[in-house]
Amino acid sequence: MLDDYHRTTFAFIAKLRDGQGFSNPVDLASAATTDIGAQTSLAVRITGTTTITSFGSNYAGPRFLTFAGALTLTHNATSLILPGGANITTAAGDTCVAVPNLATPTGWRILAYQKANGEAFSIPDNSVSTAKIQDAAVTLAKLNSAVIAALNVPTGFCLPFAGTSAPSGWLALPTTATNVSRTTYANLFAAIGTTWGAGDGSTTFGLPYLPEGYAPLGTASSVASSTTGDVKSHTHSSTAYGNDGVSAVMRAGGGASPNTWTSDAAGGSANLAAGMKFRWCIKL
Repeated sequence: MLDDYHRTTFAFIAKLRDGQGFSNPVDLASAATTDIGAQTSLAVRITGTTTITSFGSNYAGPRFLTFAGALTLTHNATSLILPGGANITTAAGDTCVAVPNLATPTGWRILAYQKANGEAFSIPDNSVSTAKIQDAAVTLAKLNSAVIAALNVPTGFCLPFAGTSAPSGWLALPTTATNVSRTTYANLFAAIGTTWGAGDGSTTFGLPYLPEGYAPLGTASSVASSTTGDVKSHTHSSTAYGNDGVSAVMRAGGGASPNTWTSDAAGGSANLAAGMKFRWCIKL
């Protein structure tokens, strides 16, 4: 690169010495091969809209180029080396500096490209492969806010976590109705509002909560409501004969009338399925 810059400087001085400075810019129609080195002026204005794949083999540089309109400069790794290794779509008024490539010229290199509208030079979509990006070179701070939003889990999203404490940026769901500050958790309040409770009506709001051992259920419209434990309707039938009302001895006949009986209670306070427990958390 230093050789390119030095040669550009020396060639520019030589052109000025020979009276071939910026006083006589020339127009050159775009073509697949646009021979900028054959022009007698350092300043070349390229007209037309034909795609350019080469600046020719007359390696008399540098050349200070101005584009009169929109056309495509086609990147080539040896004959037309463009910034970022990608094609460029020009616009009227765009400028750049072109110099012969390397000590034994085999092509041209664009050392600088300035857009007429003052915007930063952008690299076309899909032109940068993963191999061209240094490991760990892209940080969150360099990403567009829309990209960050797409990558992030939305505020208010609930997910099970395998650890005992909520990870950074998340809050563990309580197991009972709990109110928290609308200021401290402003983003969460903006996302879910008072769906899970209005709190004190001004400074707090209700957090989603999941009672111990309960499972989250899907709903189309009744978010924050709960169901009551229930058993599918069914019947049991039994006939017991005996005078004590407890004996379950089945007698084939004679003497005793049927009696009803109730078994001892067994089980818990709700109908719960067997399963593994996770720590449910909400995104802040």
